[in-house]
Amino acid sequence: MLTLIATVDPGNNINVPWLSPTNLSFFLSETIGGTLIMSASQYGEYEKRIDLSGWNVLIIDHGMKRSPGGEPVFQHVTEALKHCWKMQYSRIYVLGDRNLYHAAIKKADRIIMGTSKESAKTDNGHFPNLNSQDWNRSQLWLPDCEVVPIVKEYTRIH
Repeated sequence: MLTLIATVDPGNNINVPWLSPTNLSFFLSETIGGTLIMSASQYGEYEKRIDLSGWNVLIIDHGMKRSPGGEPVFQHVTEALKHCWKMQYSRIYVLGDRNLYHAAIKKADRIIMGTSKESAKTDNGHFPNLNSQDWNRSQLWLPDCEVVPIVKEYTRIH
């Protein structure tokens, strides 16, 4: 299953999950043990804050051949997805910037979107608009979190 996972601010700008401890807790519990496809800049930010050894990590970067940590690097998200399907990874998560989400949304089965009250600090762009004819929306409630965050789950209508 391919899931786009993002946190957005009130203006639909892509934000980072660690601004909110609750969003970070949810991100960790949702994705641990899965495969993360992320841009090289996102990888650098996550690597500073999270031990990424609990995930398979694939990096999208046009200039890098191999990451400093040895993670595979791909030129485009479609190449990374082909690799995931070939390796039979069952839980694949895409996180990154506007370009990465726009490239992956056509293949996505699911979108998980947390919200942040703080404005985005970096220019990762806007999350793609979702057509209600293509996506079912529901709220996720997280029993393991002390504070219930606002997390929307979208599943593709097939």
